[in-house]
Amino acid sequence: MITNTMNSLDKMKKEFEGLKNYLIKRATPALGEDAVKAFISALEEYDSALREALERENNKSESLRDENETLRSISGVGPVGVEAKLLEKAAENKFLRDQLLAVKQGLDSALRKVDDLSVEKEKLRQDFESSLMAREKERKRHESDIKSITDKLSEFDKKHSEQIALLEKKRLELEQSVARGKKEGRTEFVREYKNVISRVHAMASIISVNAQLCLERIEKSRVAGHENIENKADIENACTTSREITKVLELYLGMLKEVEPKYEKVDLSAVFEKLKARFAEQQSRKKTRIIWPETKSIAELSLDPKIAYEALSCLVDNYLEVSGPATKLDITVARQGDVLSCSFKDNAPAIKPEEIESLFLPVWDTRSGYRNMILSQSRHLAELLGGTVTFEAKGREKIFTISFKSRAPEESK
Repeated sequence: MITNTMNSLDKMKKEFEGLKNYLIKRATPALGEDAVKAFISALEEYDSALREALERENNKSESLRDENETLRSISGVGPVGVEAKLLEKAAENKFLRDQLLAVKQGLDSALRKVDDLSVEKEKLRQDFESSLMAREKERKRHESDIKSITDKLSEFDKKHSEQIALLEKKRLELEQSVARGKKEGRTEFVREYKNVISRVHAMASIISVNAQLCLERIEKSRVAGHENIENKADIENACTTSREITKVLELYLGMLKEVEPKYEKVDLSAVFEKLKARFAEQQSRKKTRIIWPETKSIAELSLDPKIAYEALSCLVDNYLEVSGPATKLDITVARQGDVLSCSFKDNAPAIKPEEIESLFLPVWDTRSGYRNMILSQSRHLAELLGGTVTFEAKGREKIFTISFKSRAPEESK
């Protein structure tokens, strides 16, 4: 009987190993390796516990058989009693085997479910692959469309850039043509205007000379005792007027000069020394005082020395035009970066408010004479050098400030 029990245990062990291998083979693809390992581990624990229980029962049976043999030998109990005991144990073992078979049936049912899940999984995988292939096809189609659009945009951008470049070229050519036309037109106008003014200037000069000759003859007549000089006042007026006209026309001719700055290194000390020498006699005659600036601390500048000299001259001339005795002109120089500023501060008679608005207009005025024309010429020359002339009144003081922009000689080319 014990031999049959051992054989049953060996058979159960083989069936369990077969069931485990079958489960690993069939369930792993569907449930995954980790889940199957966990399930097999639980089954092995259950199998181990069952084997231990059966071995304990077997050992117990062996012990009982020995006891029975001992008791039979002692009490005379026959093998029939022992057999009955073994049958009881066999019934228990059968119960355990029935339980194991029930577990196997449960595993078979689970495996069938796993097979169903595997079929479902395969169907889902095929659906996914079909969807993936469709998306890949759609992606390639979109990439082809994008490439086609990109190529068209590139071609359009190329043509557009070429058109813009062509239009820009035409625009520059048109601007240059307009600039040339303006310059040529202005040059022609200035040329004709200068011719007219030159002829008027020549006639005014002739009138002035003739008037002067008349005055000299009248003076000789007066010395000779001839007092009949009724036309003397008219002749003096004609002489004065013609001189005024001559000076105005000379100023206009100077303003019509077409000047292109020629930049070079300039020593301001030399420029102001020339100005000092130029106005020394007039300053002495007017009994005015000019404080010339200290220029040694100013580094050399790149200017057109002739234009700068004439522009500064105009401002000194402007002061001497209206100054009287005991007046003072204070000239200071400052530099900030590439900009040079010269301030002319004087205490000559104040400029009237109504005169300020037209201060730089290039016209002769009965009140201010040539002053506006001189200041206009100064501003015109300063602007040729990238600067300007400004005016500021502080009480009795009047401040004219002229600025120039220094630049490298190659910038003027």
